Amino acid sequence: MQLYLPRAASPDDPVARPDSELTVRGNGERVLLIEDEAAVREMTLKTLRLLGYQATGARDAAEARTIMGSGEAIDLALSDVVLPGGVSGIQLADELKKRRPDLPVVLMSGYPAEAFVGNESAAGGFILLRKPVRRAELAKALSSALR
Repeated sequence: MQLYLPRAASPDDPVARPDSELTVRGNGERVLLIEDEAAVREMTLKTLRLLGYQATGARDAAEARTIMGSGEAIDLALSDVVLPGGVSGIQLADELKKRRPDLPVVLMSGYPAEAFVGNESAAGGFILLRKPVRRAELAKALSSALR
């Protein structure tokens, strides 16, 4: 019997490096995550913290408004597009940008990007990530939005 295994990659090979070595890390910026699914919210908060961000979670637009109105310093909003309570993530993003024009907003959705074609808000400067979002993709989007 012969067993053939793939050759081990060298440490210099970027494909062989763990995901955490390929990601851009935050510098303690405060991220407000708006996500209604508790399990997704908790996992994403953990991921944000592992990436070097301070993260606060909100389950809907009302809770996000409360946090934003509390005076807590928020550097970026990361919101699901589909939220409960009759306000979408896109509507909330528009509202947040009116209150704080300098606030970067990143949107996430489990729906295909094509579903947002023709929506001026989605095309108007918000980064749209498709769920499930990989850690490296999230890190890159947040870094890009914070520049």
